[in-house]
Amino acid sequence: MVDPKCYASKTSTLENPINLSHEYDATAFYKNTNKLFGVSPSDIDKYSRVVFPVCFVCFNLMYWIIYLHISDVLDEGIVPLGSK
Repeated sequence: MVDPKCYASKTSTLENPINLSHEYDATAFYKNTNKLFGVSPSDIDKYSRVVFPVCFVCFNLMYWIIYLHISDVLDEGIVPLGSK
């Protein structure tokens, strides 16, 4: 049988039914599962709205600049298709 007196304290909960002599915030010891390394999911969404398009544009610019530069420099030993 459970002793009802142990639940009489205003700070007691089902997880902590024992009345401790000192007051403390029990939530301070639990890790916030909504944050990863101090960054919340909504923060990640805000950052990704800017970072992804910027990275996409930078990658495409670099790709096409390098591709067009390489395509201008043809080796003389290479014979393009369609030439006789």
